Amino acid sequence: MIEEFLAQQKLAGKSELTIRQYKSSLARFATWWQEQTPYQGGTGGGDGLGQATEIDVANFKKWASRNLKPNTVRQTLTHLKAYFDYLVSHGIIPDNPVQHVKPVTTAKMTPKWLTRNEQNALIRAVRRYGDLRDLAMITVLLHAGLRYKNFATFGFRTLLLVKGRV
Repeated sequence: MIEEFLAQQKLAGKSELTIRQYKSSLARFATWWQEQTPYQGGTGGGDGLGQATEIDVANFKKWASRNLKPNTVRQTLTHLKAYFDYLVSHGIIPDNPVQHVKPVTTAKMTPKWLTRNEQNALIRAVRRYGDLRDLAMITVLLHAGLRYKNFATFGFRTLLLVKGRV
């Protein structure tokens, strides 16, 4: 059933990278599942994964949270939910065991910034190898707290010059 699911994802326009990630996530769960369950016969789409219960998925989440990075766990649970939704939609299993398992929360990454020494090194390099325009851009970026993307969209028409100051 996994191969049919992956084929359907490909037909739905998913990229090759996404298909590989689905395959990896399902293989990760299948490996864990085989180690945990002595009996895998019967229904469940031929791979036995369809027999997994909500408790099985919750136990997998606990195991994965101890052994994998949070984003990997989150992505694996998302892929499992899609796979079990596929099995439900084809009438192979009655319900999705991932449906009510709470997702893993991941800490939001804070933006990185340059240290004072790195800022000084950047200014020295621009003074030595750049021109006045480069120095002006770097100075605005450093003192206004702008990221490069913000500065790239920043137009000169939005500048207000008063007595030589921006």
